[in-house]
Amino acid sequence: MHHDWVPHPPGDFLYGGGGGTSRIFDEPSYQRGVVPRRYAHVWGGANRVVPDIAADGDPSTGFLFGERYTYPSGAVKYAESRIGGTSLSCPLMAGVAALAVQKGHDRLGLMNPALYHHAGSAAFRDIVDPPRTIALVRANYVNGYSAADGRYYQLRTMNQTGTISTRQGYDNVTGLGSVRGQQLIDALTG
Repeated sequence: MHHDWVPHPPGDFLYGGGGGTSRIFDEPSYQRGVVPRRYAHVWGGANRVVPDIAADGDPSTGFLFGERYTYPSGAVKYAESRIGGTSLSCPLMAGVAALAVQKGHDRLGLMNPALYHHAGSAAFRDIVDPPRTIALVRANYVNGYSAADGRYYQLRTMNQTGTISTRQGYDNVTGLGSVRGQQLIDALTG
């Protein structure tokens, strides 16, 4: 089946993750030797680069949450929907950190030095450019909250901005890589 997408792929930029180099903060000692010079030395000296790590932030991966909504009619009721972005990745990482604290029977303190200590290990999945474009079709409610007025579909392509991109090792899109939950917990508490 052929579909004429409007706009044509890769489409308009909608959102995405990314990072960059601070103009204000110096490069912390734990980033030295891990973050490539091409990122840390953008402004002349060695500066802090973000992100440190990546976690799932894609609203199309199936993470479901529920809360009370106020609908256009004024009715307030419980509903479930998908969530993504920082609203998804931060609670997921907080959960991994909580499990590490629970397993280690202690506080973790500043995790960044430990994260960088485990750079390149099984605690992270290195995210690199795929061999071909990845895309998905997303169904959305026309009215934004129910199927009553129908659905519309969007083609969403990934990693097509052309401004920053993933690379082998540390990069300014995914940092050290995507967290592998149990492996990171084991590394932090081992």
